[in-house]
Amino acid sequence: DGMAAATTEFLARLVEACSAAEAVLADRTQRTERLREVIALLPSVAAIEGIDLTTLEGLAVRAAETGDPRQLSALAVPLERALGRSVRDEDFLPVTDDATRTRDLMPVEIVADSLRSAFNVGGLFRSAECFGAAAIVLTGYSADPNDERVAKAALGTHEAVPWRRAPRAVDAADAARAAERQVVCLETGGSPVAEADLRFPLTFLVGNERHGLDSSIVEGADAFVSVPMHGKKNSLNVVSACAVLLYELRRRWQEQR
Repeated sequence: DGMAAATTEFLARLVEACSAAEAVLADRTQRTERLREVIALLPSVAAIEGIDLTTLEGLAVRAAETGDPRQLSALAVPLERALGRSVRDEDFLPVTDDATRTRDLMPVEIVADSLRSAFNVGGLFRSAECFGAAAIVLTGYSADPNDERVAKAALGTHEAVPWRRAPRAVDAADAARAAERQVVCLETGGSPVAEADLRFPLTFLVGNERHGLDSSIVEGADAFVSVPMHGKKNSLNVVSACAVLLYELRRRWQEQR
């Protein structure tokens, strides 16, 4: 109806005003001008039935004065929620000085077999980049960075981490052995990652979110590891589990070199 349309339009103006302020956050003069526009809009919210954001006016004033991005977020998030917008991981901007850093690599390669979620593949790229994994091999029906959803979730890390495809996980494992790399499977029921005999260079494999890796691959691996669980659930999200293993590998790599 008319009221709903007016509400949506008004909230859209608020979100647009906050976005404009965020874009010039580093410039005190422009930031203050943009946030004054936000402040001017806020009192009118009281006229919209069921929505009262007038308490945000003080936040807008402080954000204008300090330029603290956390205060701007505290101002913007209630507006986004009122508008029914949800912020996804890929909507967050990377830190602007990321590109000035040099990657410190360790001789670790990740094989991701038949991951169903493009978001998980993107998350795997992020973890691989952050911990310094050398490469990712995508097998089975795992999506790759040519898929827009993977590229968005990866937040640009797919451009820093070399990747390639292999038809099957077993092919990737065989190639790793031929290159004299230790082959490790990350799967439930294995040895705790902190206690496992892991050697560099190393290739570790992870499987489908629901079904994991084929048992024949696990049985043929040099090591079979898992992240110990202490809650009711017996497994982690595949990206979280990979991050735990990558952290342990990074710790060992730093110690031995």
